[in-house]
Amino acid sequence: MEVFKNAALSKWINRYSISLVIFVAWIGIFDKFSWFKQVKVEHKIHTLQEQKKEYENLLEKAKIEHEDILKNKEKYAREKYFLHKKGEEVFVIE
Repeated sequence: MEVFKNAALSKWINRYSISLVIFVAWIGIFDKFSWFKQVKVEHKIHTLQEQKKEYENLLEKAKIEHEDILKNKEKYAREKYFLHKKGEEVFVIE
């Protein structure tokens, strides 16, 4: 009787363990939503979130600069483009 139980158990383990290994390999490697693709997508999401933060910082700086331009047009033109009035000398100190 024990020989029969071990033989039946070994058939069951072999049949279902092979099926399980094939299933896990299919899901983990070959499937549309495989583990490798999920890791790749997570990395892409992380880089895009970092880029979003950088662009938000640039947007804030641009808004501040825009407000500064609207308040002090002459100062902005003199500092950024070195414009001057007639008969006026401009000295650039860096």
